[in-house]
Amino acid sequence: MFKPQPVLFKLITVSLFIIVCQKSLLYSQGNLKGKVIDDNQEALAYANVLLLNSIDSSLIRGELTDDGGNYIFQAVDQGSYLISSSYLGYSDYYSEVINISNNQDLRMDDIILSEGVSLDEVQVVAKKALFEQKIDRLVVNVASSLTSAGGTALEVLEKSPGVIVNRQSNNISLVGKDGLSVMINGKLTYQPVESIIQMLEGMPSDNIESIEIITTPPANFDAEGNAGFINIILKERTDMGLNGNWSASVGYGRGETASANLGLNYRKDKLNIFSNYSYTRMAQEQFFYNYRKVDFENTITESEVSTNREPNENNHNIRLGLDYELSDNTIVGLLFGAYNNRWAMDANNFGMTTINNTLDSRLSLVNDEVNEWKHFMSNINIEQKIGSSGKLNLNLDYLLYEDDNPTNYTTEFFDADDVLLKLEETRSRKLTPINIKVAQVDYSNTINENINFLTGFKIASSEFTNDVSVEIKENNEWNFIDQFTNESDLKENILAAFASVDFKIKDNNTFKAGLRYEHTDSKLNTIKEGSVVDRQFGALFPSVFYSRKINDEQSLNLSYSRRITRPTFNDMAPFAIFLDPNTFFFGNASLQPAIANNYKVDYRLNSYMLSVQYSKEDSTISRFQDRVTLNTNQQAYEPVNLSNTENISANLSVPVYIGNNWTMQNNFLFLWSQTESYYDDDLIKLSNKSYNISTTQTWLLENDFSLELNAFYNSPSISGRST
Repeated sequence: MFKPQPVLFKLITVSLFIIVCQKSLLYSQGNLKGKVIDDNQEALAYANVLLLNSIDSSLIRGELTDDGGNYIFQAVDQGSYLISSSYLGYSDYYSEVINISNNQDLRMDDIILSEGVSLDEVQVVAKKALFEQKIDRLVVNVASSLTSAGGTALEVLEKSPGVIVNRQSNNISLVGKDGLSVMINGKLTYQPVESIIQMLEGMPSDNIESIEIITTPPANFDAEGNAGFINIILKERTDMGLNGNWSASVGYGRGETASANLGLNYRKDKLNIFSNYSYTRMAQEQFFYNYRKVDFENTITESEVSTNREPNENNHNIRLGLDYELSDNTIVGLLFGAYNNRWAMDANNFGMTTINNTLDSRLSLVNDEVNEWKHFMSNINIEQKIGSSGKLNLNLDYLLYEDDNPTNYTTEFFDADDVLLKLEETRSRKLTPINIKVAQVDYSNTINENINFLTGFKIASSEFTNDVSVEIKENNEWNFIDQFTNESDLKENILAAFASVDFKIKDNNTFKAGLRYEHTDSKLNTIKEGSVVDRQFGALFPSVFYSRKINDEQSLNLSYSRRITRPTFNDMAPFAIFLDPNTFFFGNASLQPAIANNYKVDYRLNSYMLSVQYSKEDSTISRFQDRVTLNTNQQAYEPVNLSNTENISANLSVPVYIGNNWTMQNNFLFLWSQTESYYDDDLIKLSNKSYNISTTQTWLLENDFSLELNAFYNSPSISGRST
């Protein structure tokens, strides 16, 4: 068994090694100096001169020329750089790549700026790096990626470092861990993961400014979710008056896909009104294969089912909001949103069963399914400034979800000689309304230029009803199958309070610490069993962050956080979904919460980023784990609690600057996972090494055109107690 103590020791050792190594680099510095003049050899005073990273043109530092047009960059670390200079009314200047060696003082040739650029011709274009590492999160600047245009938010996530989307099990994992929470503009979506996937599939990426990947969240974030948070930041217009934007795209790949998006914004004086409507259609063919082998009483039974799906999905999303500045100290905001995501599918399933390598039977199953999620949300928020540095934020949310999921099955059973044995018709229905009410108050205060304080509390109340029925047609009449028919309701209340402080230690060191307390009260009742879950528990969740800016080119982050993953509504509620007559999906009312401890080290060298993370989670919730009943050859999938899960991940981001017109962004993720669980009282221990590779190639063409190519690969990985 992998022991956590050696891992933590190794992480600390690596961190100390990095710090020690950077000390030696401090002595490998030089000075870079030069002069800016015009076409007449006259010095240009107060011209902008920027020192840029040669890899991605990110800013290292900036200077202004003196009265004689001179500039100097002192204590520049060895490496490769670019020099940029600009002056109002003059053309911009960019140098070739400059290499600084050990203790070298380099005098640049004079920078000559040509006069003649009028004010209406001046354009300042800034492009953020695709990835930015901050003290507690990785920022993916979606607006900087060409291949994101015309796609969906889910497709952008699939290209992000460490994110894996499993469309078959309707799950999103981050650095090998489930339990991901999704936010939009800092607000939790409060919905099951399967509806989140549908929502993200219907959200055009053209609406997204950036995505924040937060694997060790601070105390002001909910403690829910071992994997952490993904925060989707939508684009916002700041222009005065009425303005808008629209986009449309079409594509084809094993089926058609299309999207359209319209955004309108009106801003005048103290009022800002914003709205957005988007539509997405997808009809991508899908193929699934399931194989099962059972050895029972000297009889080997093998079953395999192949499924061809022809789904079509139509998603409508709308958002409408306004902000009004009541005074210099008070801003009031309203936000309304709704969507209708309708997924419909026709499928043909073909199965065969062999006993001791001899064909026993075949089946043909035709089914049609509709899964339609409807959602409405409203929010009122108030921001009140208190004194010169304090701020109070109030948020009240009401969210309504409804899932309607009817499915029809027609199954033909054949013997080994293809003789029809029987025809069976069944149908299922799942109707699930969810109501969520949230109230949150946060107070922040900048005590001085080095210390910031944040505290708050939150109340979330959820109500959920799950009405599931399965019927079979017998003698031209539909009869309920009691085993799979039930109605359940769940009520859950979560109370939370937190406090955090961050402060600078000298100029290059930042420390952030927080403590959060959450208390949960959950009650699940069913018509058949009565009270199934009646659970109350509370826990503390600390988080600690340390960031050190070693110099302009290097930084180091250390972090720790404790997390909880609670069973979702759909995990616990009774339901049944059929893949074939002998393969089912169930809920599990006996699921327990999972607690995880996460440790992380981030290191940046110029635009290169390395993140190493270790986590151990007890009672891991793993969705759709299979259990086979040997004497009937039936396979049931249900969420279960594993004993524990350990993960070590290493994520490396490597940008490559090939020339003025060609850049690459490469990402490598390595993941080691180990799970322990019990299956029929037998301890099962599985370990796995997997990796993810992605690359983005960008070429700058003539006439302001650009070309971008994106590719990624995910290797097989562990899913609970299976690989």
